[in-house]
Amino acid sequence: MVFVAALLNEWDPHKSVSDDDRGGWLSGPSLPEDDVMLAELRAQHPQWTIWKGKHTGSWWACPPPGVLSLIDAPDLGQLEAKILDIEAWETGQ
Repeated sequence: MVFVAALLNEWDPHKSVSDDDRGGWLSGPSLPEDDVMLAELRAQHPQWTIWKGKHTGSWWACPPPGVLSLIDAPDLGQLEAKILDIEAWETGQ
């Protein structure tokens, strides 16, 4: 992600990303109902980093170390379904 941000001339190596704003400068605007669902998803899946792409408009999730790669979806409902599928596959359920 840093590489992409650097290409877009948006990377600030001194900017920190807090737990309250995971995604920081990469996050795009979202709808109020998305904010509620995003908070719920982050609480249910704290090991995942979830944000909305500023330029893509898609929702993205970065899994914990050792789990596949980035995933994206057009909305949070579909992103949650993908997260659950990956978690079920990883645990063998």
